[in-house]
Amino acid sequence: MLKMLIRMDEKKITEEKTYKLESVYQTLDRLFAKYGLLRMEDTSGARVYRDSGNENDFAYFGIVSNILSDQSWFMNNAVEWMFYESDGYLDAPEHFNEENFLRNYRQAMRA
Repeated sequence: MLKMLIRMDEKKITEEKTYKLESVYQTLDRLFAKYGLLRMEDTSGARVYRDSGNENDFAYFGIVSNILSDQSWFMNNAVEWMFYESDGYLDAPEHFNEENFLRNYRQAMRA
C-alpha cells in the first residue's frame, strides 16, 4: 500500500488571502485524481491519498510529488507532506516505511 499525507497551513492560507483554501484542496484532489490516486477519509484535516492497485501507482506518486515540489503555492503553505509505503495492503502504522517529503524537498531546494 502506498499513501501520501498532506497537511496545509490553513490559518496562513486564510489570513494571507493569496489563495482560497477550498481552491487549494480542489487543486490537490484534481491532481491526484488525474492519476487515479484515491482520496481517503481523514478526520484530522489532512488530505490522504492512496494507491488504486495500479502497477503504475508508485510512478504516479512520483509524478505528483515532482509537480507539487515545483509549486510555490504548495511548498510555501504545506506544513506536513509524508509518503508511506508498506508491503501488500497492510494499513497499520507499524507496517509502513515513511518518508518526510516536505523536509527532503526543502533541503534539496537549499542545496
